[in-house]
Amino acid sequence: NKTILIETKKWRKAPIASWQEIKNIAKAIRQESYDIVFDFQGNVKSGIIMGLSRGMKKVGFGRMSVPELPNLLFSNTRFDPPFELNIREDYM
Repeated sequence: NKTILIETKKWRKAPIASWQEIKNIAKAIRQESYDIVFDFQGNVKSGIIMGLSRGMKKVGFGRMSVPELPNLLFSNTRFDPPFELNIREDYM
């Protein structure tokens, strides 16, 4: 029932301010316990955010479809959608 918007593109522009924002995000994420957490990006940054969350099931892309392999370290349920699907269909 909750979505947390994280603007990671700003992190490159202000690295020092970004660390404070990351700490605030981590604190907010750790305060809640989630039944399921989804990572629709598949990159390292989104994986770290998913790794910080307290979720029983952490769902992400599988080895054949994840854009950045280190992301696999943060999920415990993985899916490889068929390659012929549109990106929106991958997420569904």
